Amino acid sequence: MPYNDYRIVQRDAQRFVQRCRHTDTALRAYGERYKDIATHGAVIIDWSLRGQFNGIGNEMQHYLELLAIGVASGRPAFLLTQKPGCKGIMLHRLKTDPKVPDMMHMAKHCHFDLGDFFEGIGGFKVGEEEMLVRWSQDGILLSDGTKLAEPNANLMKELMESEVWRTKKWIRITIEQDFGRWCHDSPKDFGMCHTYRWAVGIDPYKQQAAPCVGCGGNCFGYAMLQPQQWFQQRLSPFLAELEVHSWQVLVGLHVRTGFSDVSLRPRPPFDEIPQTNPTRFTSEPLDAYFAHHLSRLKFTPPKCPSPRWTPESEGNATTRAHPWMGFIVCTRLMAQDLLIDLNRPQAEHDQWGVFLSTDSPVVKRVFLTEHSLVGGHEHVVASNGSFGHVTRPSHVCEDGRDSCSRDDPREPWIKSMMDMYFLSLADHVLMLYESSYVNAALVRGFSPKGKSIFYTDRFTHEYSDKVLTSMGWAPHDRRHQEFAELWDQFGP
Repeated sequence: MPYNDYRIVQRDAQRFVQRCRHTDTALRAYGERYKDIATHGAVIIDWSLRGQFNGIGNEMQHYLELLAIGVASGRPAFLLTQKPGCKGIMLHRLKTDPKVPDMMHMAKHCHFDLGDFFEGIGGFKVGEEEMLVRWSQDGILLSDGTKLAEPNANLMKELMESEVWRTKKWIRITIEQDFGRWCHDSPKDFGMCHTYRWAVGIDPYKQQAAPCVGCGGNCFGYAMLQPQQWFQQRLSPFLAELEVHSWQVLVGLHVRTGFSDVSLRPRPPFDEIPQTNPTRFTSEPLDAYFAHHLSRLKFTPPKCPSPRWTPESEGNATTRAHPWMGFIVCTRLMAQDLLIDLNRPQAEHDQWGVFLSTDSPVVKRVFLTEHSLVGGHEHVVASNGSFGHVTRPSHVCEDGRDSCSRDDPREPWIKSMMDMYFLSLADHVLMLYESSYVNAALVRGFSPKGKSIFYTDRFTHEYSDKVLTSMGWAPHDRRHQEFAELWDQFGP
């Protein structure tokens, strides 16, 4: 079935048309610029020299903000994020294709690039020679060292008022300023921040006409994050599953355990640290593991968006003793509440399902084998692939065998983007623990209920990350034991 014929794809397209007419009209007008680049010229926002990449959950806002800054220039705008030395990662080709660069080249010279998966409506391309302009820690600098503005200036506005802008049709702007957390919560004295606020017309530029009309929020995110054709084909098997189920409500579940980070290092040999959890593929070990660490780390009490949920929703099995099952009960109640909101009769209360996103092979297997968790196996869809992190080339194959190449950095990138896409389609996303990854998903979707967090703490920050970073070299120290337990509880 063609991608645009799936009902859930059509549903979001209709939501875009209904809610985003202002953005749709503006983007269609902006798109006219690309038809005559010889006249308009172009601006390339070059973020290929980015520093540490802090995961797609934190960086998604920067992708979209840089695109908005480019659009605000009045010229056709392009965002370049791949490393200069990368020959391409050829995601649309088979690994056996001779045109695909070798794995060592990709691991060393390439990094995760959102532009390999998504494109703005229209699918724009880039070329030509350009004038180089640096947005650096010292301000706007030309290639000859000339300084145009201070680092805390409105960088695009200053550039557009310069002689360079008037005389050069193709301008490449290299982004060399530190984003930090950007400036949504509280404005900071960064030129990049001032520039974005000017582009979309938010404080302190609220009283001025925004040069990039409609370039904020979900409408802009949806328009800029349309799956490329090859990626549509990878999504199709799971879209087909959703099509068959024809659920009235889709709940997105995100269970991040930290295993994608922990898997950067292999598990210690079993002769050094024996298997710690041979019966891990059921809910009972998950309950016990989380209960132990939640009490030790003193996490805040859980919160469920359903008014019918209580910590004792499973009778005498309190959530403190059984945090995993409390999370599952919350999922069921939350989905049923959404159906009630849609005024569905009681007989249709099974017309809901789950898309599961997780970094743990064990969590996925538990959901797909314990049919009673969310009302039956037919209630869960989960993508296939390897488990890893977009910031690192290493990853773990789903079944623990040689079903994928551990040296191929593209494997976890693909699964991560598939999960992000499907979470964006959910009517409500529930996280076991707080994770910024969901924010990246929701920025391209129109979820009626948004996100909820069962435990507002971060298990990864409070425990698994600390285990990984504080391990010594002695194979029998406490951190090595905890590291092995993480592998045994959540790994393949």
